[in-house]
Amino acid sequence: MNAFSASFKNLEDALASFADDKELSGSSRLLESARNYAIRKMTSDAAARGANAVIGIDSETSFGGASIHIMIYGTAVRIEPIPAPDPGGLSF
Repeated sequence: MNAFSASFKNLEDALASFADDKELSGSSRLLESARNYAIRKMTSDAAARGANAVIGIDSETSFGGASIHIMIYGTAVRIEPIPAPDPGGLSF
């Protein structure tokens, strides 16, 4: 339903940060921020189309050239509660 691309100025610097066994400060914050933006955009687009939920959400991250692409997608749905059955109509 929605895709978002986040570009690094230098892919080598971004990939080098993945080599250490430490928290990925700048790179991980950028990726998390891009992913959160994509999710907010997807849910906002779904609501604009009359949906009140998004199901089957999946994400993909790919590295190519000098950028990292983050894609978030799912199915926009309208969920409505099922009325409770009439207790007097049940037979056991």
